[in-house]
Amino acid sequence: MIYTAEVLERLARDIKIVIKNFSLVPTDNLHSILGDDADWKLEPGSLSEIAHFAELIAERRAALRFSELGSLNGTWRAIKLIDRLRARFLPLPFFSERPCSIRQHAPDHFPREAWFFVNGIATDKELLALNGRYLVKLFQRPIELIYNPTEGPLSDLLECMLGRTFDFVSAPAEYALERVSLALTDPEKDRVILMGHSQGGIIVANVVSGLIERFSGDHERMSKLEVYTFGSAADRIRTDSELDTPQRHVPFIEHFANTQDMVAGLGVLERGLTVSGKVYTLEKAGHFLNAHYLPEIEARQAYAWHDADGRRHRTARLYEYLQGGTPELLPIEATAHPERAEPDTESRVLLGSA
Repeated sequence: MIYTAEVLERLARDIKIVIKNFSLVPTDNLHSILGDDADWKLEPGSLSEIAHFAELIAERRAALRFSELGSLNGTWRAIKLIDRLRARFLPLPFFSERPCSIRQHAPDHFPREAWFFVNGIATDKELLALNGRYLVKLFQRPIELIYNPTEGPLSDLLECMLGRTFDFVSAPAEYALERVSLALTDPEKDRVILMGHSQGGIIVANVVSGLIERFSGDHERMSKLEVYTFGSAADRIRTDSELDTPQRHVPFIEHFANTQDMVAGLGVLERGLTVSGKVYTLEKAGHFLNAHYLPEIEARQAYAWHDADGRRHRTARLYEYLQGGTPELLPIEATAHPERAEPDTESRVLLGSA
């Protein structure tokens, strides 16, 4: 009964958060997700989702030309187009895709590292591969993309609510938990990097909870784990109380959020939530990973966090991995009295603006 009361309390809290962040002006909500007009200027060879959408629109226009429907090839292209639209917005209940791994290859100069990325809502495999190409470009490492299948926007949003408010462990979270667990138990790996965008941040939070349940107090495994999120909608993320020290929390966590991103406003930017890890912010709109987050990560010092005195800090550990960089392994000292370890106030920062 206590658990039921807690869940109802969290549900009421999340409804209030949604109401607070949802604007009555539809264009404001669109702007928070789609970003500024400048973000929609297309460049040749761009890895932006916006360029990808433009290509899809051009392809669909061609597929629906009446002049093409008279040929067998043109009719087949139109059928495939309709099925792709159906799969994204009206998935069939018994034919939905299952989570899987997509290997984004790169020269493996870092064999003792394992990198994972979990995508957000309304992302198909094409869009995930686009995310993967940009991530590999930035960090110059092979990355295992954990495919969080889309079952349409409404279904994806429902899954977000179940995973965040009710701690429902989805199939992608279960799959990611197994993949990351294998990496943590591999003696040949010194670092395990887990990244998530949007709904992927909720899945990452569920994965971390599962890892703590499996390996809590396991210095050898848990000290390898580093977590990074972009525009995360998660309301919380656990750390291992048996390994936390005043110097740092385990796992190591950093978040990156655009202050006008409505999805981040529901999660890591919500002042009423306690978010483990430093939250690096930038004063801008936009929620797409490639178009609105990764270019700013590439700029290294675009995102910053504020300490208790209001000072800005731009020394994110994630920046040190850019262009094949390798930061030193994180030190960790086990504490004999974990219950006495006080939370590091600098690593539990609640920010609403940069």
